Amino acid sequence: MKRAACLAAVAMVISLCLLYVARPNALLLSALPKKPLDRCSGPKLILHVGPYKTGTTALQSYLRAHGDWLQDAMGITVPFPTGVRKWALELSDLVRAKLDPSRVPGTKFNETKLQKWIMFFKNTMKGSSEVIVSSEKFALFNETDWGYLLSLLHPGVDKACISVVVAHRDPEAWMTSRWLQQNKHKTNPQSWASKLTEILSSRVPNSFGFAGEQLYILDVLNAVFPGALDAVSYDYLREANCSLAAFVICNSTLRRKGPAWRECKKAIEARSVKEETNTSPPPAAVEVTILARSLYEAKQAQGQRCNWTWPRNLFTKNNTSREAVTAHMFEVMEVAEHMPVTCAAMGDIFKAEVDEWFARTGALRPTSSYRKPICHIDERQLEVRHWRRIDKLLHGC
Repeated sequence: MKRAACLAAVAMVISLCLLYVARPNALLLSALPKKPLDRCSGPKLILHVGPYKTGTTALQSYLRAHGDWLQDAMGITVPFPTGVRKWALELSDLVRAKLDPSRVPGTKFNETKLQKWIMFFKNTMKGSSEVIVSSEKFALFNETDWGYLLSLLHPGVDKACISVVVAHRDPEAWMTSRWLQQNKHKTNPQSWASKLTEILSSRVPNSFGFAGEQLYILDVLNAVFPGALDAVSYDYLREANCSLAAFVICNSTLRRKGPAWRECKKAIEARSVKEETNTSPPPAAVEVTILARSLYEAKQAQGQRCNWTWPRNLFTKNNTSREAVTAHMFEVMEVAEHMPVTCAAMGDIFKAEVDEWFARTGALRPTSSYRKPICHIDERQLEVRHWRRIDKLLHGC
């Protein structure tokens, strides 16, 4: 009898181990510890702060598309005023512009608009039990910005009822993705070498001796919302085949665990989103744009006249001008596919700060190698055939 019981116990352990091997990330993700808001006596507010290029657009698209269902099925309010898609982004800009206009170039402070969104915020909280607000520009806040916003929301929003969600991404991939995002609509894009120099030269060590924007964001959030921070790895979620929407809703908002978490994740991810995510072109496409501009200027210097002038301003994805050579264009990306490239990674240059981020947050980190080499055009290998392809982008020149 004892032998049978022992064998049964061994079989159970083996089956659990096999399940863990088959779905390790799902089990670990569903077992995240609960952080109760013990002092909270009102509606709970979950602030997703981004940052940029960590799945924010996909999350916001999901929340916007399925807000009614989240309210009916789970009691979660996702506020989106009629006809306004990015009110939280505008609110973030207005707060920063109020305190220091130089930090928000192109944004003119408007007190009426600020008060409008604050009232909308407060009114949303009044009739809700749990509210999710997402703005990647919250990641740009310093402690003073947060203090000012919280003072505007008080007494309608109790700080004790606020929890914050922040995502982390491999620094090299994160910097590359942001560079692509910032330059994909530009006819005069910044080179990767220039951007990298700009980033590295602006890194200032924090009180722990570590540099890096993602650690700075963490420092600010821990100072303003101690004990109320949910940190997650963007790379881990991808490895675990879990969407950011499922994490924010099932983990950070509803605090589901075990089977209840799996049911929640299944329900969330069963609903698709038709809207496009904020995808970026390959690095080579930005570099093709730079090379095309250099070729244009070389032709001008040689006396070849074009029937148009290279535009220096920004172009949106809806622009149809044939003179707008930008990285997001299909034609440019097609040329980029035929360019000679060299692929490399930066190695462990950011290892210390990444280790520090995970050590301080306790977030689960990916187990596999998620860092992919970044491929850039190797100008040393450019031949006449490559320049001819680039030349075809210069219509009428």
